[in-house]
Parts: sequence; structure tokens; C-alpha cells
Amino acid sequence: MTASEHARRIKGAILYSIPFLLLIFFPKIFSPILFVLLSCGIPLEFYMAIRKKYIQGNTIRPVRLVIIATGGVALLSGLYFLKSKSPCSVIQPFVFSLLGGVLSISLLKLFSPFKKNVLFFELTFISFVVALWCGAGVFALTGISYNYRPVEYLIPLLSVIWTSDISQYYGGKIWGRTRIVPRISPGKTLEGYITGLLFSTIFGTIVFHILSKFDLWNSFLIAILIYGGGVGGDLFQSAVKRRYGLKDMGSLIPGHGGITDRIDSLLISSPILCMIIHK
Repeated sequence: MTASEHARRIKGAILYSIPFLLLIFFPKIFSPILFVLLSCGIPLEFYMAIRKKYIQGNTIRPVRLVIIATGGVALLSGLYFLKSKSPCSVIQPFVFSLLGGVLSISLLKLFSPFKKNVLFFELTFISFVVALWCGAGVFALTGISYNYRPVEYLIPLLSVIWTSDISQYYGGKIWGRTRIVPRISPGKTLEGYITGLLFSTIFGTIVFHILSKFDLWNSFLIAILIYGGGVGGDLFQSAVKRRYGLKDMGSLIPGHGGITDRIDSLLISSPILCMIIHK
């Protein structure tokens, strides 16, 4: 990595940290604002990233409609349920947004029949991606900050994910030999995952125990679940990009790519933590 690339990554990391600092220090004010911004920004970023493929196939209008419908319902239902503390509140926005996407696909199928069934499955997949990212991930991430004390839950969550990312990167660079999913993410190695698991679990257990007041055993289990969710979110993001032939979803954050490139791990791990602390 050159000096200029390193400087760009540091600049991007600083910009990336600002929203989380606002979530921690001003949760009641900034959580709804960030939810709206991400719920609008992520579908737009996704659309801009994949539109070339569908413009060539002259199917861009159905794709645009499904993304707007799914993202719109995720936004409206998320705002409605943001103040809710029911155990299934993280599920509800996801289900509603997915239903919004499926309804739009059904209407398209009814009034503008697809020539190929392949498009139907493509649109369903797109709706699922937007619903998972916005209806579940963004809602849970901002809901944790809004409904609970961020110091108790958001800081431990970020501690596990960021420790995992850093230790996976350096563990893979130093010891990485065995590629696990080369077709999806060629740079990920078994050694990197083991390093990430070790450091994030140890550090996460300590932070959850101190800040969240869980006992050591529960803190350990939660840290492992958060780590697993983070890995799953990263691999899912890589699979989506691989499906559409993308290196990054965007270029909003210097040296880090787009919005979902930077928070992909949080979009799966946040709903997991949200469901744990709701119980």
C-alpha cells in the first residue's frame, strides 16, 4: 500500500467514525436522522451500482420500481417501529419491506408480464437484498442506539466488529494461506478468520461484560454470535458484488468504497444483537 493510499484510508476511517460518534453521544437526535439517510442512501447506491447490467437488457424500469418500493416501505415501517421495544420489532420492518417489494413485483407481473421468468427471480433477489440491508440491518443499528444506552450495547457491538475486521486483515496478511471461499471473496483465508475470531471474541467478551453487564459466559456467547454475523454480512456483500461484477458498491468513503462496503458486517450483526437485548 502506497503512502497516498494509506492516507486515503485513514481519511476514510475518520469520516466513517463520525456517524457512530454521533450515535453514541446524541442517540435520540441522530438515530432517526441516520436511519432516514441510510434507508435512502443504500437503495440509491445499490441501484447506481447495478443499473448498467439492466440498462443493457432494457429491464431497468422494473428494477428501479422494486428498489423504490422495497426501500420506501423499509423507511416508513422502520420509522413507525423505531420506538418499539417488542421482541420481534427488528423482524417487522424486514418483513414489511420485503412484502412491499414482492407486491410491486406481483403488480409488474400482472400488468406488464415478464418475457422471461429469470427477471422475476432477479427482482425477488434485489428486493430481498434491500429489505435485509434497510429493513433489518439499518433499523437494528439505529434502533439499538435509539432505544438503549449506546455505551452499553453499541460500543461493544462496534468493538467486536472493528476488532474482527482489523485482526482478520492482518492475520490474513501475515499467516494467510488457506482460501475458504475463493469464488466469493478470494482474499479471505482460514487463518484470517481464526485470528479475527480469537481477538474479537476475547476483546468482545471483556467489553460486553464491563459495559453491558452480562456475565462472562453470556458475554462470550454474544461476542461469538456478533463475530459470526459480521462474517456473514461481509460474505453476503461479497456475493452480491460478485453477482453483479462489482469491486465496490460505491466510492463515497475514500479508500473504503461505498456505504454498504463499510457497514456490511454491521448490517447482519446488528439485528442479531437487537434480538438478543430485546428479550
